[in-house]
Amino acid sequence: MGRPAYLAGLIGLLLLGACSGGSEEPEVRVFAAASTAGALDEAARRFEEATGVRVTCSYAGSGTLARQIEQGASADVFLSAHRMWVDHLEARGLLRSRRPFLRNRIVIVRRADEQPVPGTSALEGRIALGDPQYVPAGTYAQQALRTTGTWDVLRGRLVTTPNVRAALRLVEIGETDSGIVYATDAHANDAVRVAHLIPETDHDPIEYPVAVCAGAGDDAAAFVAFLRTPEVLTVFEEHGFTAARER
Repeated sequence: MGRPAYLAGLIGLLLLGACSGGSEEPEVRVFAAASTAGALDEAARRFEEATGVRVTCSYAGSGTLARQIEQGASADVFLSAHRMWVDHLEARGLLRSRRPFLRNRIVIVRRADEQPVPGTSALEGRIALGDPQYVPAGTYAQQALRTTGTWDVLRGRLVTTPNVRAALRLVEIGETDSGIVYATDAHANDAVRVAHLIPETDHDPIEYPVAVCAGAGDDAAAFVAFLRTPEVLTVFEEHGFTAARER
């Protein structure tokens, strides 16, 4: 069975670039929110198989990655878990283009082997979340807790982490009693269970823009286009994400 037309077009574009370029092996360097690991790894593998272009993914909190790009780190694509970090780089002329990509939710999780604690009552003991200054999941969690008037009450029991996967790990190993993480993280981890789905009205929309960095080549633009094809969006949907609509 032949490849879909959109995929064949991307491959053709990349092969043309490879023929006209130098002898260096083509590579796309992707800086991505930690919460996209797994799904993005699979998408990168498919892109490499289809095009022969290597994709290297570096994962961390979106704010940390944005600061690294601002300080001159070599990145071709930036996949952020919050619009503000893409806005930050765009305002400094560090992006070539940007597109909407994914949506997510935040949830309260506890260890799967514990007795169920319903709703926001699950926020007992020590609570893990990403650092609100740099980690979008933590920013959304802070907004939600402020909306419900519990931020100041819980503040002394919060344990902040450098990315959302680290917060999930603290819950998983019992270092904290609960955590606020993305629904996609809970979806992929059998050691935790969702105690409460936080209403979307309690925080800003959780949107993941994807951007091509200034100075990146056509292979980076082709990778971003590849990510947004129906075939690849299905990979992210299987990990619990939903596709974001164009504005």
